[in-house]
Amino acid sequence: MLGLNSEESPNCTLSGGCAANDNKTKKNAKEISDRFCALCKLPGGSTCQARLDRFKNKFSYTHETAITKLMSDHEACAFTTSAMEFKTNDMCFITANIGRSWDVVDNVPSVKEFSSRHGSKFFFFSNLEMDNDNDHDDGWNRIVFSDQEMERYNRWTTHAKWPKFMGWKHPTIRSAACKVIVWCDAYLCNPNIQNPNEWLGIGRRILSSNAGFMQLSQPGKGGRGPENEIAVLTKSGKLDEYLGNKTIDWLRSQPDYNEKSTVYKTAVMIYDPDNKKIQRVMERFWSVYSEENLGWRDQPFWSYFLSSEKLEPLILKKLTESLFLTVDMKRRGFGDHTYTIRDIAMDSTKILQTAKTFNVPWTEWMKSNVFNQKSGQELMTKLADKLLVKEWLSTKKQNLLSKMKIPKTYWNTTDIDTFTLENLPSSYVLKSNHASGTVIPVKNNIDLTTNKRIEEKYVKRKAKEWMGIVWGEWGELWYTKIKPQIFAEEFIEMNDGSGGVPIDYKLHVFHQQAVIVQACVSRYSNQVHHFYNHNFERIDIGWHRHNYHNASSPSIPRPAVFDDMIYIAEEVSENFPYVRVDFYEKYGALYFSEITFGHDAGKSKPTPSYINNVLGYMLAHKESIPMLRNFSYLSETRDKPPEEDHELN
Repeated sequence: MLGLNSEESPNCTLSGGCAANDNKTKKNAKEISDRFCALCKLPGGSTCQARLDRFKNKFSYTHETAITKLMSDHEACAFTTSAMEFKTNDMCFITANIGRSWDVVDNVPSVKEFSSRHGSKFFFFSNLEMDNDNDHDDGWNRIVFSDQEMERYNRWTTHAKWPKFMGWKHPTIRSAACKVIVWCDAYLCNPNIQNPNEWLGIGRRILSSNAGFMQLSQPGKGGRGPENEIAVLTKSGKLDEYLGNKTIDWLRSQPDYNEKSTVYKTAVMIYDPDNKKIQRVMERFWSVYSEENLGWRDQPFWSYFLSSEKLEPLILKKLTESLFLTVDMKRRGFGDHTYTIRDIAMDSTKILQTAKTFNVPWTEWMKSNVFNQKSGQELMTKLADKLLVKEWLSTKKQNLLSKMKIPKTYWNTTDIDTFTLENLPSSYVLKSNHASGTVIPVKNNIDLTTNKRIEEKYVKRKAKEWMGIVWGEWGELWYTKIKPQIFAEEFIEMNDGSGGVPIDYKLHVFHQQAVIVQACVSRYSNQVHHFYNHNFERIDIGWHRHNYHNASSPSIPRPAVFDDMIYIAEEVSENFPYVRVDFYEKYGALYFSEITFGHDAGKSKPTPSYINNVLGYMLAHKESIPMLRNFSYLSETRDKPPEEDHELN
């Protein structure tokens, strides 16, 4: 009759009723307890006390006997004391407006009458001070973030989400003794003064349930599951595609990830701030979301963490005007929540100007933080060794081998006198494992660096020169630990059937985020270097000491395996502030080349000159990378400020 299942009425499901002392009263006691609990959790209508009276009279119980049977034997047989005593003045409403100015944030409706009549408390987080025009008595208690608090995060979205998921920890909120917190987006937060009983019923349901919180379910558009939600968000422009894919990769890397976990709307979240389970899931969510290196939309992460903690909210089926006077869900915040990476940056103009003048450029930052550091050099030595890195990839990163191939090693030695051309096929690449620039590509027994037939005597002479190089003496200390070897590996040729050397794709990765793609074309004849951003959009910079950059040369097509390049480069760069990962492509197949931790041994400086400072700033402030790495400021209007940032929820 009541239409409530056991999840919504968990406290009234004990077999045999509550405190039933004999068979005669067993059935009646259970019916009273079930109906009492369920009805008290329903919003609206007469008070719980009146309903209890109605049912105890029906079964000829005294009031005391009914209460005793409901409450004495087990706490789960009825409301907790907190739920029974809950009133509307125990409820706190929280919202936030974070943005550059009042002109670009949603207006918050007046709640003065609701607050004064029903005693509920209203708290409004913002980074904006009130001015004379906006400073009016509207029932909201304003909590203004200090400049120091605003410096904690780089994204507007992160600050806007803090009150939603962590507002319960704020000292002002804690001192308000809120038994139930209602988070609502600013444009929506206008509770109906005529229906306090609905809010009263919701609060009591939450306090008496196992769940401890209530949310709106996400509709069927896009289907269930975080990945479908991300697909919808990226298609609608509400999430950057690259960060969306990175979020999916992160979710799939979690051992307890359930791709079908339910996604909930977060425009309204109602919860018990003292519920330990809710506190834990919110803190886990925040520990990941606040890192700001994945997507900025909260629903996919929230879905995962609820599933991980095995929490299911009570469902608020839909918003009606009996709850909020403003329920137009088509009005979803300023700009309909459609933003670019630059939009979400706290102050992208300031960040860019600071980065341009950052006094520790890339070269100096690397010397201070990488080149001369001993920590981590054991792994760096292994990855910089052009032979050992193949073994490391084959054993430690086997999951990547389905996306790329590792060139075959035909032969290697520490004793060059044992070398003979008879041991090798007609096409191969001769290299040393411990230095840079020590390469001889051979195609059909022709040395492509000289266009002459390869000779054993020449190879031995060059190889002995290479064996004598101590590459690390220029500052890259990890190379000094490598045992020098000479080796020959598989020759990878161009896609065009010419038999020439392929394009060498060098991916510069900062804090596990691909920033620059350097494409070395025609390596041994009329060499030219192109530079692209992480979306493979051509950018007008140079970064090589021999100035191979040529902005007027035609761009090359985006490689078919480009997404795999990005994924692998970021995967192998884990735990390092900077890594350059090199690849080749041959007829749609991706081949690994090498890993280095010091591009050009730190000797080349990017152009324009301020890019050196921008790269240094990225290394020192990894939170700035998503905004800076598109290099849109290199266009004709380089110094034009980005579009106005908006308030984000």
